[in-house]
Amino acid sequence: MHGGLLGGAWKALFVICGGLLVVLGIRNGQPLDVTVGCLAILVAILFTQSFRRWVTRMQSRNQPEPNYDAPVVIFWRPGCGYCARLKRELGADGAKAEWANIWAHDQAMTLVKAANNGDETVPTVKINGTFHTNPDPVEVRLALSELDRT
Repeated sequence: MHGGLLGGAWKALFVICGGLLVVLGIRNGQPLDVTVGCLAILVAILFTQSFRRWVTRMQSRNQPEPNYDAPVVIFWRPGCGYCARLKRELGADGAKAEWANIWAHDQAMTLVKAANNGDETVPTVKINGTFHTNPDPVEVRLALSELDRT
């Protein structure tokens, strides 16, 4: 099952149980049951990918559009462990790249999907016009180090 503890079936279970608690709580005059049921439904909503994507979009709506023509563009999204690993392994060199959040910028999402047969696979890195899906950090670091020579 994808999505960890609150993925897939767990979210459905939270919504079903929460809904039952709300209905039975209203029917039996139990406000605590209604409250707990509403909280269960709220937890299921808060842990959905679409909700996290919406929050990311709202938080970054004033950010400028990334420069997609930069020599090295790293496409990423919040919560992506592979993206975090790439950023960590690039260290200070990562600041030389242009970072594009696919959840915050529609054009970034479009470019990533075009490079990955319609999938939102990240990290996807564009190096001198060529897209690389989940590349080895050494390869990205090498491309970034070449920026210093030009």
